[in-house]
Amino acid sequence: MKLHKNVDLLRGRIASALFRLAMPIVAGSIMGLLYNLTDMFWVGSLGFQALAAVGTGGMVFWFSEGILALVRSGTQITVGHTLGREDREDARRLARTGLKSTYILAVLVMAILISARRPLVAYFRLNEATTVAMTETYLWIVALGLVPTFGTRVLGALYTVDGNSKPPFLANTIGLIVNMALDPLFILVFKWGVAGAAWATTIAQTVAWLLLLYIMRGDRLLQKLELSRNFGDWYGFRRIFRTGYPIAAQAVARPFLASLISRIVAGFGDLYVAAQRLGVQVESISWLAADAFGTALNAFTAQNHGAGNRRRVRAGFGQAILLVSIFGIFTSLLLYFGAGLIASFFVDSAEEIVSVADYLRIAGVSQWPLCLEIVSIAAFTGLGRTFYPALIGVSMLALRVPMSIRLASTGLGIHGVWWTLTITSILSGLILSVSFALYSWRYERQGEALYSDG
Repeated sequence: MKLHKNVDLLRGRIASALFRLAMPIVAGSIMGLLYNLTDMFWVGSLGFQALAAVGTGGMVFWFSEGILALVRSGTQITVGHTLGREDREDARRLARTGLKSTYILAVLVMAILISARRPLVAYFRLNEATTVAMTETYLWIVALGLVPTFGTRVLGALYTVDGNSKPPFLANTIGLIVNMALDPLFILVFKWGVAGAAWATTIAQTVAWLLLLYIMRGDRLLQKLELSRNFGDWYGFRRIFRTGYPIAAQAVARPFLASLISRIVAGFGDLYVAAQRLGVQVESISWLAADAFGTALNAFTAQNHGAGNRRRVRAGFGQAILLVSIFGIFTSLLLYFGAGLIASFFVDSAEEIVSVADYLRIAGVSQWPLCLEIVSIAAFTGLGRTFYPALIGVSMLALRVPMSIRLASTGLGIHGVWWTLTITSILSGLILSVSFALYSWRYERQGEALYSDG
């Protein structure tokens, strides 16, 4: 594997460029999915309380990922625009500012999660003291690894926007292998329970980060960045912030509003909390693949927008939509018709199998529109148009809370909550994909100046 060979996003066949850039991300996502499912298998052997604990802790870290989106997305998009203009020195300066901001943010979030873990866990209204204690333990241990976790995310975004997704794939794959090896060792052999799963995650993230730091020494964009230089680059940070804050607002709103949904689900019992957490891991096969193509499209769009290749931007969106549609339709059929069989791989009791299968069937209906939503958001943000998709996304997320309460109060019960998630995903996917199709037509025809780096 040639780690420092970049895909040319400005010239050549579009489908080939997107495919070559997305494939390592897809492979890494599949590895991540396999790990998550393996992790759920080992944690599930400890009981549904452990599953609920790890799932709840994961939701807290989902919130922290939303905060990270401010820097990660803003850095990736602004760097992509400057690379499209072939201003590599400005791209390096923005990368430097983004990485410094990332590490400062990671330390702050880590301190908050560790010191405030008890009120954070109490917010989710878990019903059993054992589940609460497990969640608090999982939270503080994984929080210790936020610096390498955040660093890995932003470094991966910078590699990808420069047309090279292989280094983050290699680093994350090795990290996942470490994690998969440590899980059974810590959980079954050392008998550390949920704490073992947490330590395995923290160690694996650190390994992946250190490997990326080693690889970046030979990268044309990232080598010798000297993070101590230009420590007060407020102009660069403003550019990153201006681009990234709508994305971060949506990314923070998503777990917050999802936590409100979780509290509604918890009212039906911890069994349904665990069923939904496991179901989300299984259905992630769809949005992880779509996110990989979305990441590739975002880099492609950012560079071509910076270079003024408007027709290529629009054509890239069409190619990406076609690719993810094939996968989204397949996943919808798989989850709907194979729900019972899939659920039986991860849980044993008949009640648990039925609960997980019910979630998967309902979620399966929305997988194709969900893929359309992810790719459309990536296209909008690649142009620097981050506000509109964030507005639609937050609106659909906010709708979920009253709609869940209303449908759950009917004879649908817990299924009413899950149907709410599916219906809003379908609406969001259709609105955003049609919106960008119309917007890109106008963008190409009129040649409007849609974004300015300042």
